[in-house]
Amino acid sequence: MTAAPLIEVQSLPLSRGKRTLAKALSFKVAGGSFLELQGPNGSGKTSLLRTLARPTTRLEPQIQRLEGADVFLLGQSSGFRPELEVRAQLALSLTLYGAKADPNRVQSLLEQFGLVRHATYRVRQLSQGQVRRLMLAVMAASGRTVWLIDEPLNALDLNAIALFEETLKGHLSGGGSAIIATHRSIHQAMPALTAYCAGVFALGGPNPHLEPLASLPTPSNHTNPAPARGRAGHPLFWVLRRERLLAMARPQDLAWPSVFHWMVVTLFPFGLGSDPELLARAAGGVFWISALLAVLIGATRFFEADFEHGVLSDCQTAGLSLTWLVTGKIIAASVFIGVPLALSSIPLALLFGVPGHLLLVLGGSLWLGVLSLVAGSCLFSALGLMARQAQVVICLLAIPIFVPLLIFGTAVLEGDMTAPLLTLISLAALFLLTVPAVTARVLDLALE
Repeated sequence: MTAAPLIEVQSLPLSRGKRTLAKALSFKVAGGSFLELQGPNGSGKTSLLRTLARPTTRLEPQIQRLEGADVFLLGQSSGFRPELEVRAQLALSLTLYGAKADPNRVQSLLEQFGLVRHATYRVRQLSQGQVRRLMLAVMAASGRTVWLIDEPLNALDLNAIALFEETLKGHLSGGGSAIIATHRSIHQAMPALTAYCAGVFALGGPNPHLEPLASLPTPSNHTNPAPARGRAGHPLFWVLRRERLLAMARPQDLAWPSVFHWMVVTLFPFGLGSDPELLARAAGGVFWISALLAVLIGATRFFEADFEHGVLSDCQTAGLSLTWLVTGKIIAASVFIGVPLALSSIPLALLFGVPGHLLLVLGGSLWLGVLSLVAGSCLFSALGLMARQAQVVICLLAIPIFVPLLIFGTAVLEGDMTAPLLTLISLAALFLLTVPAVTARVLDLALE
């Protein structure tokens, strides 16, 4: 009895940038088997895996998946943030894929993949081979049916290679499938897997083709592996939890905007003089310009680390909408950066002679302003990913966009505050409702 293909490719064009790598690729992989992708460097093995993991709308008709066949991409980028603890990162990654991530499950995986002694280490403290072990742990527990694996034996020692062989064999025996890009033949290096190999697909020549091995014995009792599912919850909660862990791991990133704000604001009285009336008139402009500069300083890094470490790609593969990722980042930054900045402004305002009844109004309006500033900066930070050499320039070009925000923010301390406050609330709502979707689209383009 022949198993139905979990993934089938028909006349798929493959390109990288403006270069065409192949005009029409066709193959299929059934449950209980794996396909090897082989070819010289630059032949398109990694590009093909990425295309299969995240097909564009234009290519979706050429890539057919059996209903319920979801994918996991194990690439060269880990998808891990180096500042997080190993245990926390493993739990986050499992939750991202909707897998069970309770403490017992996490502990079991750490023991199985030889990382239990490193559970409290930061990811950056692991060797390259240990990071690959952690990636294998996530893949094994993800519950995904189709594994897309790029050079699985890189950086692995003999014990880890044996562990990979055992893990892959268990996945295939349970009815899963895999497509493996490799320079070293898996079915030859691991004879126990030969019976599961559907063939070798050779890339790089004028006519990419499938070289089948002996026909596979596909037992009729093969079933798709049953994933250990957990409570995935709303994706926004996952993003907020992740941002909280990152904030705890790098508290200096949260303190710096407020410290910078203090430095800038306290310097102005030395330049303006000690005239109380002049200081009171200048207070609104000083505080808002300082807040703008404090937010823009870190704007270039909102997505840079996630982009470089493959987190954005993992989110796409796992099915997490980048819109929710951006929304969560905006909310988290408005809390972790906006609240300290707003609270620190209250005692600073006393230096400028701001009346007592306006202190809380100033703090609240600055928090609303930081929310809008962060949202707008997220968009320009995403644009900066598409022009890697001009990130700072692109973020500086955002300043004119924020001029209306500065005008209404400054007006809060002058005369009737009702209209400026309502305008700030409206602008914050507008930014929060519109910017995430636009920024997510920009991130999609940057990942392509």
